[in-house]
Amino acid sequence: KGKFMFKLNFKKLLPIALTGAMFFVSTMDNFAYAKTRIKCAVVAPKGSTWMNILEEWDKDLKSKTNGGLSFKFYSSGSMGDEKQVLRKMRQGQLDAGAFTGVGLGEIVSEVRLMELPFMFDSANEVDYVLDNMESTFNKKFEEKGYVNLGWAETGFVYIFTNKPIKNVYDMKGVKMWMWEGDELVQAIFKDLNLVPTPLNLTDVLTSLQTRLIDGVYGPPLGAMALQWTSKVKYMVAQKMGYATGAILISKKTYDSLDPTDRKALNETAKVYSQKLTRSVRADNEKAKLSIKNNGIIFTEAAPATVSMMKSVSSKVADGLVGKLYSRDLLQKVRSLKQKAR
Repeated sequence: KGKFMFKLNFKKLLPIALTGAMFFVSTMDNFAYAKTRIKCAVVAPKGSTWMNILEEWDKDLKSKTNGGLSFKFYSSGSMGDEKQVLRKMRQGQLDAGAFTGVGLGEIVSEVRLMELPFMFDSANEVDYVLDNMESTFNKKFEEKGYVNLGWAETGFVYIFTNKPIKNVYDMKGVKMWMWEGDELVQAIFKDLNLVPTPLNLTDVLTSLQTRLIDGVYGPPLGAMALQWTSKVKYMVAQKMGYATGAILISKKTYDSLDPTDRKALNETAKVYSQKLTRSVRADNEKAKLSIKNNGIIFTEAAPATVSMMKSVSSKVADGLVGKLYSRDLLQKVRSLKQKAR
């Protein structure tokens, strides 16, 4: 009778056991192929060079991880300005962001060394200095809880206005935009005796339309992508500075990734950040031609004005020592620039 009872109970338990085993296998299978999406905010609009290449990167990353890792992009500044994006990353609402130098400087102020006015004359100088400074910057990012996936520059900066600018006196009365909270630009405007209008990046187009401002600065491609060039009449032909950028991911998210997926992320990030830089440089040149063909007048600043502005910029760079960076780092960047030349 005891044997019979054992057999009877086993027959009843067998379907339950099999169901449990199948559920376990199914659960482990789903776990093994769990999909991770990196929520990434981007200021650039859909269809821009930046977004097109980021979307290419996403497709390649999906392919190399069999769909295990991908991006969810929030473009066109839909997640707010860069300070808001950083706050959302700290709160865990976002995992990553594509930042300009202003946003990067909120985390590691030393990055603004790359954006000092008149510091660089060519892309070769930028590349040489950045190659030598990259490990220093990246170490500081990690200390603050972020990983730099790759540099993604916006390009050399020009001034766009609704009145011709040929000398510093022409700047008088021009209501120039300044990125709100940008200590670097604020120092420059102060030394040039200009009164800026501080605004978030997302408010610039509306402010041009309503004439709250009548002057902006930025790379040609960015100015076109953000539609600023549809609201201005002139562009100063001289490069005023360089604008860097990078794609950061929170270290917490980065460290939580599957090692194989993390390796694929690193490898593809290197490929597409380099592709992005090449494409942005080429498209900035095309954008200048397009801007000119669309009727914006290029003006040349007088040599004396350029000389004066370079002198002011050098003074500003020295004045920001101890605020944004150390004297040693400033000297290192200046020395590297000279070696590049």
